[in-house]
Amino acid sequence: MKRLVQTIFLLSATVTVALVIHLYMGNVFADGLVISKGDFALSAENKWDRENERNYASISWDSLGEISQGGYRLFVSDNLGETWENVSMNYGETVKVLNVYPDIEGSNRLKEWMDQEQVGLGLVNVTPITITEYNSNPEKILRDNNNEYIYDVIFFGSWDTNNAKDLNTHSTISTKAFMDSGRGVLFGHDTIWTSRANFRSFQNDLGITTYSTGTSNPWGVELRMGSSKVRVIDNGYLMKYPHELANNLTLTIPYTHSAAQMSGVGTNRQWLEFIGPFGQTSAGSNGNHVTDPVYGTNNFYLLTKGNLAIIQTGHSNGQSTEDEMKILVNTLYNLAQVSFNTFASDYTVKDSLAPNKPTLKGIEEGTFDRFSLEIDSLDQGNRYQWKVEADYKAYGELTSDIVQEEIVSNIAGYFYRFKTDTYNETDFLNEVENLKNEFGRIPENRYDLYVAPQNSALTEYNTKANLTLNGTDIFNTYGEQDLSIMVLAVDRANNVGQVTTAPLIDYMPEYRVTERYIGLEQQLKPDTYVMLRKGEAYVQSFPTAGEWIPYGYEYADISVEEEIKNTTVTIPAMDKNFVITYRYLAPVELHVRQVIADASDKLAIPDKGRVSIAGILDQTSDTTTQTQYYMVESGVGDVPYTKVTYPRLYNEHASAFSLHLESLVPTFYAYKGSVVSTDNRVHTETNLIDAKPVFFLDQPEPSAYNTLLDWKNQFWVTLYIEPAQSDGSIQLNVINQQLHIYYTNTSRFTVFINGEKFKDYEVENKPSEEVIILEVPVSEMRHKITVEYENKEGNKEVAYWNNHWDFVDDNR
Repeated sequence: MKRLVQTIFLLSATVTVALVIHLYMGNVFADGLVISKGDFALSAENKWDRENERNYASISWDSLGEISQGGYRLFVSDNLGETWENVSMNYGETVKVLNVYPDIEGSNRLKEWMDQEQVGLGLVNVTPITITEYNSNPEKILRDNNNEYIYDVIFFGSWDTNNAKDLNTHSTISTKAFMDSGRGVLFGHDTIWTSRANFRSFQNDLGITTYSTGTSNPWGVELRMGSSKVRVIDNGYLMKYPHELANNLTLTIPYTHSAAQMSGVGTNRQWLEFIGPFGQTSAGSNGNHVTDPVYGTNNFYLLTKGNLAIIQTGHSNGQSTEDEMKILVNTLYNLAQVSFNTFASDYTVKDSLAPNKPTLKGIEEGTFDRFSLEIDSLDQGNRYQWKVEADYKAYGELTSDIVQEEIVSNIAGYFYRFKTDTYNETDFLNEVENLKNEFGRIPENRYDLYVAPQNSALTEYNTKANLTLNGTDIFNTYGEQDLSIMVLAVDRANNVGQVTTAPLIDYMPEYRVTERYIGLEQQLKPDTYVMLRKGEAYVQSFPTAGEWIPYGYEYADISVEEEIKNTTVTIPAMDKNFVITYRYLAPVELHVRQVIADASDKLAIPDKGRVSIAGILDQTSDTTTQTQYYMVESGVGDVPYTKVTYPRLYNEHASAFSLHLESLVPTFYAYKGSVVSTDNRVHTETNLIDAKPVFFLDQPEPSAYNTLLDWKNQFWVTLYIEPAQSDGSIQLNVINQQLHIYYTNTSRFTVFINGEKFKDYEVENKPSEEVIILEVPVSEMRHKITVEYENKEGNKEVAYWNNHWDFVDDNR
């Protein structure tokens, strides 16, 4: 007969449906792949529930006639058909639950709980009955007048020790037949344990092992353990519908415990466990947490196997919390696994695979301050297979096609960040993962770019996004470094994909040259910017910066360090952003004066002094780079300073480069010393040092007068000179516009003007200093005057009125 049905089906149904491919915006999704033909046609389609924000599979199949009480049962495989799980087919439908409570009226609470709108949601219809009534005639209670089952699920409980009530032989057989029909059974607290022989007969169906209370077990400890806190350890479908519970949620329940049961390993699915502190039959009684590689654990609050489940609700004798009630609703609802419809929505499926790494594409239009990247990704999904078993009155049990479909949620949106020394791909992934709320979802408003259609059930749509960036904003935030952009995709199932990392410059249509002006490590003026397209050349004459002296530039791995004159800086072809640092040297600025110490009324007070500044390249050889001469103010007391500017030159030996300052002392005077300060403070002879000032432009030496020029490059220098001691010779001086000749130890001398004899003088030879005033016109005193005489040893000497005093005819 089965073969006949198949023949009829094959003649009337479309045989050629094997694989349908949808192409949309570059994404390819497989839809409705028939893995093997069955007795009747089955189809599966990936769907999106916009209200509950999750995937489901829309399943439909052909009907071959009147269905028997076994109805349709839906099986799903998440491992390509290796194993199958019977799942609920009643999403959105009201399920009927028979609550077999253990006689005592206080245990008849399930209907009251489920009738609360915020708990049962109108989806669970409970009929209560005592276990005594159930044991007396279970078939009459379970079936209608047509011998069809009335209920989708039976719940046994709940009360401490189940009020010492057990099934009898007859009700055990009926319950077994009910569960074998694919309908659900939920066992409450203290039902399946050693003191309840008939209930205990279902332990193998649940995949658990029961033991007596006390320590007579392989582990030698009391196995009963519990708590008033439970934690979700499986965030799968049972925790998401009808009530969506947060991932890894901790819930509060009335204190309860497991009944000396071990869960088994791989024999069932554990959803919630107790969390400490653990008790035994009451809180604070030091419960033992046992785990075993074969027998599993005694720490479970709820586990399921197919259409069966066990929950520890009931120890509190009729008490419950809303948290516990919601767990009961979800459990009862998902155990309803038989339907008479020819369609179902499978909410046990999920997309748990992350999208591919995003692809990035630059858009040529744009500028440095506004450019865009096109981002796209392809989501990956989980492949599931389905089949339906049907119990037809005419044909018996038949099985549908096995159909495979990919459950894929598709791209929700994208996140992007910039990679730095302190923030990398791992940091990025962690940041995005931490955006998930307690339900494991990333809210739409947290995305950088959201592409999923709002309030839509579409599964296929445009997943591309355009990211517009501003180069100036990026540089202001991260500096002018060449950054890499990191982008990742997240799908609507909140799977976070891996990161695509790429140099940002690959997608910039225009590059920026930042021109920076630095002198002595200070920025001399604000940065300027030049924007150039890819491949364009940067050509720039060396910019000026006030009085600062150009000496070099650097960009990328190129560095030019030398005195710059009329230089053009060139980058042949722009292939990234550059920072060009133009470097400058400041001229050394000295404030110099000459002060006469111990002034004599016999000597004129010079109102000008003359100084030289020599640049020394190498101190070991005293190689001079250049010498400059300057006139400075001179006098007695608080003489004003003269500003002296010396061009500071750059060279590769800058650490040895120094300036030597020297006073060119006039006749009749001698150098006494100097005072140097870095600011315009009072200078006195008490701070005088007899060494000549030496200024090192980089590294100072441990000497009071080897002075390091600070970043201001300014110093104040007072040079002290004093009248020289007479050596018994002739000296010349001008006082009150008259030429004075001071002589000692001589009897005659001759005066010459510009080499021509002016006059001979005969004088008395005395050891004391004497003076003669010559009648030399003032106009003649600007010329070179010499006096020839014999010293006390009789040797010829010459005294000059020369450049040491009036600086005429400078030969130095």
